[in-house]
Amino acid sequence: MDDLKAETFFADKAYDTNELLDMLKEADIAAVISPVKSRKEQRAYSHEYDIK
Repeated sequence: MDDLKAETFFADKAYDTNELLDMLKEADIAAVISPVKSRKEQRAYSHEYDIK
């Protein structure tokens, strides 16, 4: 992730992990990843770019 140059990271819910979300936040990259249904606390995300 250190060499990743992006403003936004698009992925499906298979990539909804706290570890990845934390790395993206640290790199100041917006995550557009729909949350898995099994999350105890659902988090907000942009539905505008929802990947189905």
